[in-house]
Amino acid sequence: MNQIKNICFTVFWLPARIADKVITLLLEFFVSPLKIERFLHFDIEERYKPVAREIVKLFKLKMDKPLILDVGSGPGGIARFLPEEINRERVVLCDIDKQTLKEGAKKTNAIPVMANASKLPFRKDSFSAVICVHALEHIPKGKIRDESLMEMNRVAKDRLLIEGPFGKNAEKLSRYFINTLKKIGRPLNPVALEHLTCGIPDMKIIFRYCKGCLIVEEKRNFWIEYIFLVIAHVPMWRYLNILLWLLYFNSWRNKPPFTEKFIILDKVQ
Repeated sequence: MNQIKNICFTVFWLPARIADKVITLLLEFFVSPLKIERFLHFDIEERYKPVAREIVKLFKLKMDKPLILDVGSGPGGIARFLPEEINRERVVLCDIDKQTLKEGAKKTNAIPVMANASKLPFRKDSFSAVICVHALEHIPKGKIRDESLMEMNRVAKDRLLIEGPFGKNAEKLSRYFINTLKKIGRPLNPVALEHLTCGIPDMKIIFRYCKGCLIVEEKRNFWIEYIFLVIAHVPMWRYLNILLWLLYFNSWRNKPPFTEKFIILDKVQ
């Protein structure tokens, strides 16, 4: 079996990886690496679009210039996707990784704060809105995740926005994806592995620790997401992802079964 895998790697995989590298180098000669990243990982922008829409609404409604906290922001978080008219210096990027915070602050002019989500160094109701995009599932299930949600709820004055995978379908998706990578001999994706080790959150945790008017929008079709993830990890094929998404996947992305939820918790009633 291993011999067959080695032959397949030599005949198909190795040339594809070489060709993929050549195309990437050629693209980088004409286009910035950031634009290439956004082209290949356009789904990240899809995650932030509904969140950015709500932040823009908040800026239009409030006269006292809202202050936004992005928990688990990584390299720029929501600040990367806000329109130019929004003052990005009113956005606080919060993460435990110093390097990604530096990158985010440099790209967006947002304010970096290195802190643990379970012990946010801010007073109660410090922020008009607190957001958490694809970060809750990377906080270990149990006491730390519970405390993190309580902290987010504590420092949010008007609105709490959470976007990411929730429930059994999301867990199943990560398992399918990891098993497929094993079968085709690809390195295991650390993000998907962390989904399983930390545990995909359940909606019950939101009801338990966050108070207010709750709106839940379900997103991302299970099978489309699975196909998209696999193709994104195959050399050469990954360049087809955006084409397939625009031509076919896009029309199916928000049909059940769903893997993600966009939660809007309005604390002002």
